[in-house]
Amino acid sequence: MKTLVKVLACDLDTTYRFNSRIGEVANRFIQQNPGQLKKPLNSLTNGDKKAVTLLDESHLDALLDKLSGYAKPEERILILARYHHMRPASLEKAATRWPKLQIDFMTIHASKGQQADYVIIVGLQEGSDGFPAAARESIMEEALLPPVEDFPDAEERRLMYVALTRARHRVWALFNKENPSPFVEILKNLDVPVARKP
Repeated sequence: MKTLVKVLACDLDTTYRFNSRIGEVANRFIQQNPGQLKKPLNSLTNGDKKAVTLLDESHLDALLDKLSGYAKPEERILILARYHHMRPASLEKAATRWPKLQIDFMTIHASKGQQADYVIIVGLQEGSDGFPAAARESIMEEALLPPVEDFPDAEERRLMYVALTRARHRVWALFNKENPSPFVEILKNLDVPVARKP
C-alpha cells in the first residue's frame, strides 16, 4: 500500500536582517549573473539612497571618527576584507582612538552568518590581492575546486553579496582610487553613490 504525503512549499521572501536599499543593491549586483538563482527579498525596513555608499579607502579613519559620533555603544561595526592580511593598520589603535565603537574585523568568508549594524568593506582594488580575486592559476586549485562558471567572477560576486548583506543599516565599500576593483564600476551602475567624504 502506498502512502501519499501532501507537501506544502513556503517561500521565505522577507528579511529582517538588512534594509530595503541594501537588499536592492545586493540582489541587483548578484542577479546580473543569469545563472544565479533568482531570490527576491522584501525588507520590513526602508533604507535611503546612502544605505550603500562607495568611499575612497583613504577615508577609513575619518569614517570611524564620524561613526564614533553617532553609533550607539551596543551597535556593532564589522570591517570586512577578502583576505585577512588586508586588515587596516588603523585598527591597531582602535581601542584607544574609538573606545566607544564596537569594531570587529574578519574576512568575508568568516562573516557568513554574522550580522552588524554597520559594515565597512575594505580592499576593493584590482590586482593580486584584489577583490574580486584573480582567476585560479595553480593546478592544485583547478583539481580541488569546482569548475569555474562561465559568468565572470560569479563566485566573487556571491562573496560580495555576503559582505553587503551583513549590515542592518549602512554599508561603506572602500575602494582604491588609483586601482579600483571592477566591482566599483558595477556598483556605480547600480546607482550606488560615491561619497567625497564620510
